[in-house]
Amino acid sequence: MSGLCPVCNHEPETILHCLITCPFARDCWVTSDVGWWGVVDNFPASLSMIQTQCDRQQVQKAIMIAWEIWNARNGIVWKQKHVVPYTVLQKVHHFLQEWQLARVSMASYDLNTVPAVIKWQPPDAGLKCNVDACFDAATGLAGVGLVIRDSNGQFVEGMCKSLGYDQNSLNAEAMRVREALSWVKGRLFNMPLVMEMDCLMVKQALNCILHDNSYFATLIHDCKFLVRDVASLSFSFVKKSANQVAHVLVRATDSMSGLAKWSVSPPAFIHDVPPFGLNNN
Repeated sequence: MSGLCPVCNHEPETILHCLITCPFARDCWVTSDVGWWGVVDNFPASLSMIQTQCDRQQVQKAIMIAWEIWNARNGIVWKQKHVVPYTVLQKVHHFLQEWQLARVSMASYDLNTVPAVIKWQPPDAGLKCNVDACFDAATGLAGVGLVIRDSNGQFVEGMCKSLGYDQNSLNAEAMRVREALSWVKGRLFNMPLVMEMDCLMVKQALNCILHDNSYFATLIHDCKFLVRDVASLSFSFVKKSANQVAHVLVRATDSMSGLAKWSVSPPAFIHDVPPFGLNNN
C-alpha cells in the first residue's frame, strides 16, 4: 500500500486526515448542520471542539458522521464502492431517527398499558377513523387507507390514496396519519373523533417532541399542526387485527394511482373482512 489516503489519493492517511481534512470528509461536515471546524492537531481535539461549541444533539450527530466517513473509507478499500457526502448524511439521519424513536418507544412502551384489542370496537360516542399504510420496499411506493365509522358501527366515509415514493415504511406510516388528518379536517366533523392506528412508534411520536430535522419529524410536526384544526380529536393504538378494514382499503392502492373515495355506501370488498367488517359487534 502507498500510505496515501484511499479516498482522495493525495495526502498521507492519518486519522485526522481521514475523518476531518480529506476533501470528502470536509464536504460531509460542511454539508451537515454540525459544520466544519477547520484544521486542528488531531481528531480528539476536533471532537473536543465540537463538544464545547455544539449542543448534545449535534455532538451525537458528529460522532455518527465520523463513523459513516470511516465506513465510506472502508467501502473504497475493501469493496471499491464509492459514495457521495449526501449518502453519508442520509445514513446518519436515518440512524439517529431510528435511535430516537427507539428511545421514545423504550421509555413509554408498557405491555400493561397497550390495549389487547383483537377486534374492532365502535367509539362510545362520535366517530372513529381507522388508518393504515402500505409500503413496498422493492418499488418505494406507499399508500394510505382510512375508514370512518360511527358509534353504531355504521360506515360514514372511506378512502384510499397512492402516496407515491417514500424512503421507508416508518415515513409512510407518518404520512398516512397526515393524509388522514387532512381528510378529516376537510370534512369538518363537529363531534368527537378517535383516530386509531397500528403503528405504535407514530402514535408515541405524536405525543413527544422530536429534536431533529428528519423527514419523519417534519411529518409528525405537520400532523400536530393539523390536529389544532380538528375538534375533539384523540389518537389510539390498536393491534393490527382490529385495523383490518383500513388494511384492506390501503391494499387497493396496489392496483390504482391517485385517490378513491366512498361515502354513505362502502366498497363491496370491505364486507368480505369477517369478523372485522361493518356493524362489527
